[in-house]
Amino acid sequence: YIECTVGWWRNLEPYYQKMEFHGLEHLQEAISRGKGVFLLGGHFSILDFAGPLLSQVTPVSYMYRPNNNLLFNAVIERSRSRCLERGFDKRQISQFVEYIKQGNVAWYACDQDFGTKNSVFAPFFGVQTATLTTPAWIARETGATVLQLSQFREGNGVYSLRFSPIFENYPSDDEVENATRMNKALEEAIRVHPDQYLWLHRRFKTRPEGEPSIY
Repeated sequence: YIECTVGWWRNLEPYYQKMEFHGLEHLQEAISRGKGVFLLGGHFSILDFAGPLLSQVTPVSYMYRPNNNLLFNAVIERSRSRCLERGFDKRQISQFVEYIKQGNVAWYACDQDFGTKNSVFAPFFGVQTATLTTPAWIARETGATVLQLSQFREGNGVYSLRFSPIFENYPSDDEVENATRMNKALEEAIRVHPDQYLWLHRRFKTRPEGEPSIY
């Protein structure tokens, strides 16, 4: 998490000079389509450092879960605002949708387990995993071009952003299919540096009825 504080307060120019992009052409193609871009993200260990890096190639806003400590939340959001356009909390989803519809780029790390509400079970590393249907709903409502964003520490002070190919014909009418597709893209990203994914979030916490806890 040390990169979070770097992203919030430190001079970032030295990091910008050494950053790497993989699949940047996919983002550029998505932007060129002019329909807004919806970036599906994941909770990797440099989560809050991704925004400043991404801001070097496109203005971007994000969806977030507010911190329970109001003072700490205000500090974080103020720090994020020096690089990012705007944060939308979970109560502002309609505004988030409208923002994307206006042709903007928005990012949502939607890989946490929030139980069975607004979720379906879909495979993730071979395990049936509670997966939000909200991203597919947002994509459907906005008509945006969708792709996956992941962010990594590469060593020697180098950080990277990786963009997946565009999710063509997404979403479908099948929510399990949509969730499976999203999980597969995230799984492929995690395999690049599996130690940098935040497994402490207990991604497999919710189990299908009758299945024992994994933890």
